[in-house]
This record gives sequence, structure tokens and C-alpha cells, in this order.
Amino acid sequence: MARKRVEEQREREMIDLGARNAELIPRLERWCEHLRVKLVSSGLLAEATRLPIGRMAIECQHSKGMGIQAMQLDQVAACFITENCRACPHHRERNPDNAGREILREAERIQQEEGKAKSESTNASRRLLGLVRGDLSQALVTAPTTEQSVLECVARLEVPSQAEEAAKLLVQAAELAAEFFNDLAREVIAGHFPDIVHGGQCAEAMRILGNKRGSIPPVALRAAQHCVEDRFCHDSILDLLADFYTKGGDLPGIPTVAKIVSHHGFENVNIIHNPPKANPGQVRALMAIGRRDLSRIVDAINRLLEDPRPQIRMAAPVLVDALVPQLPELGMPILDRLIRSLELDDFDDYGTSVDVLACDAIGEIFIQYPHEVKTHLETAAVVASEEGQELLIKVYDRLNRNADEGPGLPNDRVLAALPIAIDALISVLMNALQPLSVRGQAADTLSHMAWKHPSLLVPRLDALFGVLAIIANEHINFVKENPGGDPNLPGLPREEPYKYQHIEHEIFSSLEKLASNSASQVFDSTEKMLGSLNSKVPAQEYLKFLLVGLLERLSGDHLVGPRVVPPLFNALMDVESILIRSKALAVIEHMLGSVGELVPDNMRQMVVIYLRDPYKGIHKPAASAMKYFSPDTPDQAKEILNLLMVQYGVYLKDQEDDPHLRVLAESAVRICRHFPQFFSAFALPLLIKQARSLNEHSAREALEEWKRSAPPSVKMSGMYIREVLEHFQRCRPNRDDWDAHDPAHRIFLSLFLCDTTDIVENLDRFYATIATLTPSDPFRALQFLSVLVHYEQYAPVVVGAELIAKNLPPGPRQDWLRNQALLTKAAAEVEVLTASGKLQEAVRVLTAEESRLKAYVPNKNSDKAGDVIRSLSMADKIATRLRRV
Repeated sequence: MARKRVEEQREREMIDLGARNAELIPRLERWCEHLRVKLVSSGLLAEATRLPIGRMAIECQHSKGMGIQAMQLDQVAACFITENCRACPHHRERNPDNAGREILREAERIQQEEGKAKSESTNASRRLLGLVRGDLSQALVTAPTTEQSVLECVARLEVPSQAEEAAKLLVQAAELAAEFFNDLAREVIAGHFPDIVHGGQCAEAMRILGNKRGSIPPVALRAAQHCVEDRFCHDSILDLLADFYTKGGDLPGIPTVAKIVSHHGFENVNIIHNPPKANPGQVRALMAIGRRDLSRIVDAINRLLEDPRPQIRMAAPVLVDALVPQLPELGMPILDRLIRSLELDDFDDYGTSVDVLACDAIGEIFIQYPHEVKTHLETAAVVASEEGQELLIKVYDRLNRNADEGPGLPNDRVLAALPIAIDALISVLMNALQPLSVRGQAADTLSHMAWKHPSLLVPRLDALFGVLAIIANEHINFVKENPGGDPNLPGLPREEPYKYQHIEHEIFSSLEKLASNSASQVFDSTEKMLGSLNSKVPAQEYLKFLLVGLLERLSGDHLVGPRVVPPLFNALMDVESILIRSKALAVIEHMLGSVGELVPDNMRQMVVIYLRDPYKGIHKPAASAMKYFSPDTPDQAKEILNLLMVQYGVYLKDQEDDPHLRVLAESAVRICRHFPQFFSAFALPLLIKQARSLNEHSAREALEEWKRSAPPSVKMSGMYIREVLEHFQRCRPNRDDWDAHDPAHRIFLSLFLCDTTDIVENLDRFYATIATLTPSDPFRALQFLSVLVHYEQYAPVVVGAELIAKNLPPGPRQDWLRNQALLTKAAAEVEVLTASGKLQEAVRVLTAEESRLKAYVPNKNSDKAGDVIRSLSMADKIATRLRRV
């Protein structure tokens, strides 16, 4: 939890980092007069504090190119100087008191220490191996043949390249012939428990020996207990201890039990950051302890839950989640401490959240004791912070999510606990004293439950409608009592109305899901409530607006759909409220597009009449409904098109309402699909105006609609080509707009489907488009040149290529494109000359371009990934050392 506290701590850390970077910059610049420290990118914190907080880099004109960009300037400096400044002939030191000398001196010291440590480690391993081999050699002289085989395999544990295979063979040997493992063999095997690679196999071999012989060797127990106290412990070691505890062995103390709980997530040693998990051996060991003395586990887990460090605390909820299903009596003694742990700091990055793990654990306890845990959560919410209350609600959300995550269907205990959770959430939503953020979290969770377990909410349908009514009433009253913007942030709106809208949306979403599963019951409740609401009362009007929207989902049910028409028609004719009539028109639009046969003629006629309504809230949704309207006669179609044209003329003066202009154009096109004879007179003028819109997305939509819907006589005409070319002169697409699925690219490709005569009519516009695009996007200009090549207009290709070569600015990339344009020009000239029979002149043109063809050289870059990784590792070590100094 405590996101604000964590954010504040993170901000302090960033300010401290910026202060360290600022202190280091002058000492770096004294190292060499060629070196420059650069702040590549920064944010608001850097601007506010005037500190170098952001991505730092070091530049030098004589560098080898090795360097990094990072927020920690000491790491950047360590990497850059060690990779670029050693024996540099251009080095010019400004002052002996600089950071460069310290970095190189520390780098030399680290290299010496690593070399010395490697030498000492090699010598120690050699001495240890000699001792073990000596003992084994002595034993091999007197031991029987079978014991010799085991001892030889044990000896291979000391050879790193053979140790893993030898450990696997020892596991097999323990299964087949446990009696051949003597004291020396067991001692050597136990000594390998801490090994991160084969230690687990060694522990498994000793566990098998213990089961075969009836008792675990004391040397194995001592080694296992030592591993438990260490930072790393194989799960098979905990499995071995589980056997010991199960057979009545001495139970460990509370600190050791806490250590066992903390060993999680080490299933695969090749992965550095594993997600936390409870491993089988670990669970067995704790179960064996808990069945004999539950208080030891309770005290150990509570001790971990009190630790303010999330990386230490996270082990406890992971194990609780795994243990409670098998050991339910563990849940209640640790519940309060689990709840209080939600107030402690969580990780501030994108890793595993300790709070989420704790909520999962509380949810598991909730399944065992739903009523008791609900009471504890409600009690804790009274004194918890707002953020803490949100996390307490998240317990129910995790309970719902985890119900379907395992294999198979949720068990009976989960299904029995969910209704209690639903009642708790509804209680939170109805409580006006609860913070809106907490009620929003409850609404989110209730919505998730409705989508996963709708049958559980149907009995609480009246409560859901009641919650929606309460929230809508609070929303309208708040807006009425608090007009204007946010008093703390002048110029910005209040955030409370948005929070109310979010809660309403989630409750409405829950009702929609129930409408899909129990349409008749939802419709009955909706119809009953609609009949009791008065549109003259603002709060009731708003609630009615929300409920009319629910008719949209109900109309899709084949049994309830026809019953929707009367209340919907009443809403359409509600002259007391523009808001409700607007919502009714939106529902009718949906019905026209999906279940148009349910819309009666009188309702359809009212939609046409509302096209003349002076209120924007009425004629706008009526115009949008025309996208799915099928006129009965040409006269009705013409009437509708005239009304749409009138609206377009009015709104064209207000360019800020571009979305409605797009709706009007689309509606006109859809009407003309039923009566194509009206396209040129009504739809085409609107599409042309939209194609000339300042909004490039609207313009491209109009051009695509033109290409898609126009009759053949006007589909790909010269007029269309003119509008496309003028569009690309006005709106120049960037690289992201030029992929295979983008409208801009599809519109460009449509130029390849036109008639040659129409292309020739627009050659001047092709020249203008090419000249306009060349300075900013020469590659696109070359693509338009390719259109002329496609239609074999070689003389215009020559003119276009000259325009590109002339208007290109200087630069290596531009020179490459200029050469391409000139080569295209030469090829076009050859075609022209060949067509006119001037073959010798064509050959001369080709010969003159021979040198230009040879100018293309492939670009080759070497891969230096390994060098970069090594330099980063050394830079991190140097920076860490210097920070300590």
C-alpha cells in the first residue's frame, strides 16, 4: 500500500540522485577538455529542482563509441572512461582533482581483487578435492566392490563438469541400493547441499536413504538446517526436513520456521527473478510443523508480516495462500496481521505486488470463514486510510478472480462465499460516507462478479437498481451544490462527477450482463422503475436516462425484444426531457442496425420528424440513426437527404463540430445506397466537402467512403484523383500513417486503379504534389512518381524526377534518394527515346548513368553486444565502489 508515501520516497531519491549528478559533473569535466556531460532527457522534477535528473550521457569527439545512457551519472562515467579513455592520445587533463583518475584507479583495483579471488578459489578447491580424494582412495582399497561404485560416483561430485550427472546417478543408486552408502559417502553428499546446481539432487538422495533406512542421517540434518539459515535453500532440502518433522523429530524454533517460510521461488535456478510461489517441499515441512504446533507457524508468519520491507514480507501471504486450504485453522490467528500489513509500503515498480498477494491470502481465509472475515474487514475499514479501504475491497476482487483461475470449476466453498462478498460490496456502495474511490473499487469488483457469476447477482437485482438510484441522486445533487471547477486547481473540472460516472458505468455494466442472462427479470424491474420516475425532477430524469440505455441490451433478447418497444416509445415522446429523448434515439439507432424489424413505422416516422428539431440533443442522434434507416420510398429518401444537407450546411460553419459533419456525410451515403440515383446530387457534395476538411482523418474517411460507395460512373473519376492529390498536398502522412492497413496508404494505392485518361488530366496536380512532398518526405514523392510509371507516362516521369532532384535538400540520405530519382529519370528518357526510334541516344543515356548505378554500397554493422554487456558490468562495480567512498 502507501502509494503516496512510496511516490514521495521515490521523489526524494530522485532529488538525491540529481544532487549527486550535479556534484559529479564538474569533476568529470576536469578530467579532459574534450569530455562533455549531456542531459539527454528530463521531466518536470528536473525542471522544478533545476537538477540533472534524467537520462545522462557523456560525449567526446575522440571516443570509440562505447558508452551508455542512464540516470546514474557515476555509472555512465565509469563505463565511458574505462572503455574510451585508457591510453587515449588526445587526452587533455584540466585538473588533477577529477573523477576520471578515481574511476581508472578503482577499475584497476577491482580487476586485481577479482584475479586474486579467482586464484584463491582455485587453490581452495584444489586442496579440498585433494583431501576428499585421499579419504576416498583409502576407502576404495578396503571397501567392497558395490561400495566402491558408490564412492567413485561420490568422488565425481568434486568435478564441476561431472557433478550434476553424478548427483542424478546417486539418486538412482539410493533407490536401488541404500545399504551401499557408508558414512563417508553420506558426509560428502551432505556437504554438497548448498550447491546451487546439484545440491537439490544430493538432498533428494539423502531423503531417499532416510526413508529406506528408517531415519535421516544426522549429518544430513545438520547440513539441511545450515542451508535453511542460508539465503538459498533447495526445496528438496525442505522436503527432507518435512520427513524428519513428520516422524516426530525436534521442531525448529520460530526464527527457523520464518526462514522456511521465506524460501520461495527457487524452482529454476537459471531465472534470477522468479515469481513467488510455495514449493511442495516447503509446504510439506510447514504442514508437518503446523499439525504438531500451529503456534510456531502463526508466530513466524506474524513476524514476517510486521517487517516493513516488502521483499521480506511477501513470503508470508504466499505461504498462507497455499497452507490455508489444507490447514484452515491457520487463517483466523493471522488475519488481523495480514490486514494491517496492507498499510505498509509496497514495491514502487512493476514487479509482484505484496498487497495483491496479501489480498489473495485474505481471500483464501474468506473462503473458509466468510462471515468472520467479512466482519474483520468491515472493522478494519473504519480506521483504515482511503487507500487501505480500497485494498480491503480488492480482497473480494481477488476472491472473484481466483475462483476461475484454477483447473476445473470453482468449488462449493468459493461459490458459497461469493454471495457474502456481494452483500458486502453492495453495502459499501450504498454507504454515502464511504470515499468515492472506495465505492468505485467496489463497483469494479461487483461488475467483475456479474460477468463471471451472473446467477449469484440475480437475487440481488432490486439492490443493484437501488444502488444505481442512490448514486445517480448523489451525482446530480453534488453537481447542483458544487457548480464551477475544482477550487484547488482553477481552470480544471472537479473530479467527483467523473468518479460518480465511473461507478454508474460499472453498475450499469453489471445490469447489462444480467440482462444477457435473465432478460425477463431485468426488463420487469426496468419497466417498473421507468414508470415511477418523473422527468421534471433532475435526479429522476438522470436515472431515467440511465435506465433507457438498458433497453438497448434488452432489445437483443428474442423474447423480451418486442416488449421493449412501448417503454422506448414513451421515452421517445417524453417532451419534458431532451436528455431522455436523445437517449431513446440512440437506442433506436442500435435497434435499426441490429433488430430493425422490431422498430414500428410510427417510431421510424418520429425519427425522421426529429431531424427538424431545433435542439442539438435531438436532431444530432436522429441524423446518426439515419446510418441504419431504410427509406420506404424515393420521396422519403429525398426528404431525409434534404434534411441532412440542411444540417450539414449549418454545421459546416462550425468546424469544431467535425464529428457530426462526418456522421451527416456517412448517413447520406448510407441512404444513397438504397437509392443510388441520389448519390451525385446529395452524398457526393458532402464527401467532397469532407475530403477538403482540415481534419486529415475526416478527409481520409471521406475519400475511402467515396472509393467504396460511389457508383461506377463517379467512383474513380478525374474528380476523385484531383481530391486525392490535393489531400496529400494539404495533409502529409508521417511514417506511422504509411503501412499496409492505414487509410492513407489505401487511398494512395487506389490511384493505381484509375483510367489513364483521368491520370493524364491531372498531371499538373501530380507535379504539384511531388514538388510539395519532396522537401519533407522525398520517399513519398518517389512513390507518386511510381504511379506515373505504372501508367507509362514516361515524359511526365522525367518532369517529376527533375522536380525531386531539384527540390531535395543536401544530405547523405537525400543524395541517395536524388540518385534514385535521376536513375528513374534516365530510365524514363530511355523509354521515350526507344519509343521514338532513337536507340543510339537511349544507349548514351544508359552509359552516362553507369557510374551512378555503382554508387550503392551495402551498410554493414558489427555486433558488439558482448563488449557492451561486459563494460556495463564493470561500470556498475566502479560506480558502487565510488559511492561508498
